[in-house]
Formats: sequence, structure tokens, C-alpha cells
Amino acid sequence: MRPSRRLAAALVAAVVLVTACGEAGSVTLGPPAEPPVTTGEARVSAVRAPSTTVPATTTTIPPATTTTTIPPTTTTTTIPPTTTTVDPAAPVVLGSVVTDPRLFLLSDSVMGALGYTQQAKQVLGGLGWKVTLDFEESRSTPRAAAVARQRRGDIGQVVVVQVGNNYGGDQAAFGEHLRGLLAALDGVDEVVLLTVQEFRPDRTEVNAEIRAVAAADPERVTLLDWNAAAQADPTATARDGLHLSPAGARLMAELIGGLVGPAPVTPPPTSVPG
Repeated sequence: MRPSRRLAAALVAAVVLVTACGEAGSVTLGPPAEPPVTTGEARVSAVRAPSTTVPATTTTIPPATTTTTIPPTTTTTTIPPTTTTVDPAAPVVLGSVVTDPRLFLLSDSVMGALGYTQQAKQVLGGLGWKVTLDFEESRSTPRAAAVARQRRGDIGQVVVVQVGNNYGGDQAAFGEHLRGLLAALDGVDEVVLLTVQEFRPDRTEVNAEIRAVAAADPERVTLLDWNAAAQADPTATARDGLHLSPAGARLMAELIGGLVGPAPVTPPPTSVPG
């Protein structure tokens, strides 16, 4: 289960990313790095019982009434830090136990800015992921599905997808093509779907289909609302309102990183005594 994955759509204030766009490309970025481990500490506040002044002439109030108002258990409640419950060899990512450190990014030229600006390497590679960024200028959704099928062997357990920036105006057809893309990714444990920047009115149709597809498969698909993030930060896009600025590329990478978390750590092989 993933109790907070629907909050992914609200992660718009989490971080910052970069831009540009260009020719088709596929970039595989650095080896995984060991993720930092953090710990948490619960703080318990003691509640002080109010004092009661009893007149000397009053004999109907037993002395015990001033000592039983606060149960002793109120000072023993603790909240264990969640970071201690995750096995670093198989961390929980987006609700699934992920052991494959490969992270595949599939998009058109918009997400390509994460490669141009090195944000995929710096942010996602910095989390230990072995990142492959496959993008193409003016890539359609059917073309993205074809690439997913062709490169299935390069795809691990987590895929991040943004399509629809080259929308042709047929909402029903786009929805069908998007479902076809998800079918091409059958067997992938976690798919992160980004909404598109609504720089034109018809992009609301694209996002409606993206949300519908995500809602239809909540155990596997997580929605990342890029449109909300970009609308909240005018510096995230270039003058065309679509392609990413350097700040936008950083923002997108950090939003993705906030969802996928640190890459799984493969434990070293254990030697067996001869």
C-alpha cells in the first residue's frame, strides 16, 4: 500500500528543476550512490496537573483527587521513526518493494531538459539511481509506446512518463493511446505519470485523460501534477510556457526525486566458508 502517494499531486512545493529541448536522445547516467540514512526522534510533552487549594474547613475532598488526574501512561507514548523500518536492501518506493536501481524516464523534448542541464544526473543520480533518459522532439504518445516496447529490457521497476505535450486535439484518441502506453509497460511495478503544462486551453483535455488513467490503476500509477507546479512557479518554463527553464528542470527533477526516493542498495555478496 502507499498511504501518501496520492499526495504526490500536491508535491508541487517540494523542490526545483531545469530546461531546453532538442533532438532525440537517450542518456544513461552514473552508477548508484549509497543514500543517506536519517533518523527521527519523537518528543513527548508532560502535562502538569493543576494545583487545587482546599480550604482547611473542607473535609469532603480526599487528598487522592489531586494525584489521579493524569495517568502515568501519558509520559510513555512514543512515535518510532519510520526510517528505521526500511530494509536498505529493498526500500519501499511508491508503495512497492523495489530492488532494481534503474530509473527510466520517457518523454518528449520537455523532459529532455533534465539531460541538457544535468539535473537528472545531479538530482536523481545523486539519490543513487542509474538513470536512463529517453526523449525525442515532438514525440507522440503512440511513438512513446513503441519506444517502451523496444527498450523493455532497459526498463527496471520504476518508469517516469510525460506525454501529451504534442497533443493533436482528439481527447478520446489520446486517452486510448495513453492506455496503450501503459499496456506496453506491463510488468513495471511503478509508473509515475506527469501532467502537462496547460499553456494552451486544450491541454486541460490531456490532463483529464492523464488523471483518469492514473485513477484507474492506483496501485501501479502515481500522478505527479507538473502543471500545478509550473503554474505556481512562473520561472519554471521558458517564454513559450512549455519548455523548461534551468530552474524548471531542477524543479521537475526534485519533484520526481521526492516521489521515488533513494535508489535501492544492492547488498554485497556474502562469502561462504569453504
